[in-house]
Amino acid sequence: GLPFEDLQSIQNSFNIAYNLKPHMLQLGFLKLLHGSTMRENPDAFPCEYSQDPPYEVIETPWLTRDELEFLHHTEDALDRLYNSGRFRRTLAYLLEQTKESPFDLISQFGFHTGNRTANIPLDDYTQLVFEYFSDRYKLDKTVLRDIMACDRLATNASGSLPAVLRVEDPSLRSKIKEWEWKNPPAKGVRRGYAYLHSEKQLVYAEYKNKHPVTGEYQLITAD
Repeated sequence: GLPFEDLQSIQNSFNIAYNLKPHMLQLGFLKLLHGSTMRENPDAFPCEYSQDPPYEVIETPWLTRDELEFLHHTEDALDRLYNSGRFRRTLAYLLEQTKESPFDLISQFGFHTGNRTANIPLDDYTQLVFEYFSDRYKLDKTVLRDIMACDRLATNASGSLPAVLRVEDPSLRSKIKEWEWKNPPAKGVRRGYAYLHSEKQLVYAEYKNKHPVTGEYQLITAD
């Protein structure tokens, strides 16, 4: 649940918006610009705000500093997990398995990671996601790894998996070689492969023709 009861209305609005499946979902933070009514009438609107541009509000009679900081961590997790499009399958799986609301799931992770995500490389962030959710909710690590591997292949044209998603499998190279002998890639087209151990299935992405909306590469099952 929420650490701050006063955020219940924000939570409700967030969940409604999330369930509409928008392409992007953003939390906006109030700024008191020069000449604005709220800035010119501090008695009516007693907000504390930064003295440096963009003059963002840092405390109000209705939201404490801690609550606003919590929302900023939520915004960071929302941008990285949802708006980036890099964890689409992962989020769907987590919401289904944990039965958490979208706001609770994302905000609690943002609160847990806190300031550790500033300038964090994607591979390290992926490790945070895997370790936090698998440990907190006692999820099947093999299934979670497989789903996260699919997200990675579909959204990252390097074709490689971060260390946390790699599984030692001496037979993987031969599986790939056998598949490509029967189904060679088009000239100049690279592929990224992963073996899904929970499904006993080889999958791959071909790094061409991104989806115009999701920005994903098609994920293909090696039948």
